[in-house]
Amino acid sequence: MCPATITPLTFTLKNGSTTIAGTVGYSGVTATFQPLVALPSSTLLTATITTGAKDQANVALANDYVWSFTTGALADTTPPAVRSTTPGDGSTGVPVGSALVLTFDEAMAPSTVNTVDVSAATGQHDRVRNGEL
Repeated sequence: MCPATITPLTFTLKNGSTTIAGTVGYSGVTATFQPLVALPSSTLLTATITTGAKDQANVALANDYVWSFTTGALADTTPPAVRSTTPGDGSTGVPVGSALVLTFDEAMAPSTVNTVDVSAATGQHDRVRNGEL
């Protein structure tokens, strides 16, 4: 394709009749539309590449190419919380070397749950790695 013909005028994204602003790029055989704003959630959007897009020999697409997709639900912005712990808060006589277990109120990204700071009753902090003392 001729990169000069792959522009925001020939490659568009719309929410109904409203055009969504974005930047357009082209490399190799791939055109990319990057919205300048967050896409609305749970919304049917329509993308179009028009016959204004031409190949290196200046031959235009035979027809506009139109496709639609629906965006996902709103992003999760509610912070997770700890639902329960083992040993429980205020437990006594917990054996040395016991594993600590945290149960969260939602699924967590595993890569983010690898080291936890635990505050002992003395106020000191012990590093707990992989759920073990």
